[in-house]
Amino acid sequence: MIAEQGEHGGFWLQPPANIDTTQTLIPLVNKSPLMLESKRQQDADVS
Repeated sequence: MIAEQGEHGGFWLQPPANIDTTQTLIPLVNKSPLMLESKRQQDADVS
């Protein structure tokens, strides 16, 4: 199951119970070119 959560609307993967009995959510990385460029600009501004 993939769910949207968090204040920034990130996506998380919830593994099935037979794989992970606690069903710990796994954050999914956004690979959108626009998001990647935005992240690069934020990192450059911090440096």
